[in-house]
Amino acid sequence: MGISIKHLSKEVEEKFLCYEWPGNVRELENALEYAVNLSISDEITLSDLPDYLEDNNLSNDLELGEYINIDGTLEQMTSKFEKDIINKCLGKYGNTTEGKKNIANKLGIGLTTLYRKINE
Repeated sequence: MGISIKHLSKEVEEKFLCYEWPGNVRELENALEYAVNLSISDEITLSDLPDYLEDNNLSNDLELGEYINIDGTLEQMTSKFEKDIINKCLGKYGNTTEGKKNIANKLGIGLTTLYRKINE
């Protein structure tokens, strides 16, 4: 493409350091190659990275321990977990109609279901 990549953004550096790399070096190489091919500047940014790297962030931010409450019912714990996932997605995709469509698609639920869960 003719663009020479000179550096990674700070956010990309942090993402690379926090990601567990289950595929080890080969996965890192593939992610970098993907980002280099998508980058339109001399800096690799988060938007250049493969989607699965961003998905990992969601699961890392939600710790199971904070949802387990001996005094709570399974329904209460599940409801809190769903609410936090939806709020995390709203922070990522935005509170616009388009953002909510993306969230519903990502979570595999209907848009009406998403709106109902947001308003619960």
